[in-house]
Amino acid sequence: GDWLMGWGPLPASMAAADQRALAAAAPHRRIVRRGAWHRGARAWAAVAGAALAVVAVPVAMGEEAAGMTLLRVRDPNSYEAFVYSPPDAVGPLPLLLYLHGAGEMQGDLDAVLSEGATGTPPVALARGAAPPELAHSFAVVAPHTRRGWRPAELGRFLDFLLSPSSGLALDAARLYATGHSMGGHGALVAAAAT
Repeated sequence: GDWLMGWGPLPASMAAADQRALAAAAPHRRIVRRGAWHRGARAWAAVAGAALAVVAVPVAMGEEAAGMTLLRVRDPNSYEAFVYSPPDAVGPLPLLLYLHGAGEMQGDLDAVLSEGATGTPPVALARGAAPPELAHSFAVVAPHTRRGWRPAELGRFLDFLLSPSSGLALDAARLYATGHSMGGHGALVAAAAT
């Protein structure tokens, strides 16, 4: 599939259930989609998953974090990220890949949950304030970078996420990327590079 991007109504070619859930969760956000991000994902996944280090660390921001657990995952070939998967999920899930802005580049992965990132999918999930459509219908992944979003590195990370080594059951036909500021640019650059 081709990349689709824009403001307002979600594209008609997006899966109907995903359209409804994303429209309810974030009607004002830019959505970038591609049905199958990389044609060679299986080959790359075998390489990316070779040296996986997964550390499950619940993330909580104050007392509001009722039931939303973000895990820390590191792909040694690309990024460290917070990963959320609905606890009651059945079958492969659509992926919402959230790329942070330049304000969160400093520090480590915890910067993705900084006060400046309020309103973003990972912060809403960590605080237990995510819309139900997001919290129950999507795997959400929020990687961290200190050097900007590079298409090749994003490709390696996505390959890792689609591999069995990630521990996620993702639907490779329903991959969505969004971002704030620098992250929005990263989503567009990655789309243009593939």
